[in-house]
Amino acid sequence: MQRQQKKLQKVKQIRKKRKINMQIEEINIEGKKIGTHEVSDKIFSLKPRKDLIQLVINWQMNEQMKKKGHTKSRGEVKGSRRKIVQQKGSGGARHGNITAPIFVGGGIAHGPRHRGKTAHAKLNKSSRSRRRFCWARWRCRP
Repeated sequence: MQRQQKKLQKVKQIRKKRKINMQIEEINIEGKKIGTHEVSDKIFSLKPRKDLIQLVINWQMNEQMKKKGHTKSRGEVKGSRRKIVQQKGSGGARHGNITAPIFVGGGIAHGPRHRGKTAHAKLNKSSRSRRRFCWARWRCRP
């Protein structure tokens, strides 16, 4: 019980130290004021960075995009990797394994591969930009 009370006291002290400078008015669907919410100045005072916002938008669009158009290459096709015929002396052309694109049932040489349109952003960078992006439109005056 004493530990919980000490934790509660620490939490109260931390809350007192925080500076809450901004208030947001809450409105309902008709546009009438319902109340106000106190928000931290740490979020609303940030200036939106366009490069981070673009990174997050690209990441979200890439995640929503339907994955399509994937073909198997010679390394992904099921089949033996042994050499079909010996290199010399058979009188025929040189061949490697049966999964080569030249054979029926082999891999596709330059087929469509879904790799995504954008690279994934680092998590800390994207979370920071999401926070800025979310509040870019909803900035309030102190």
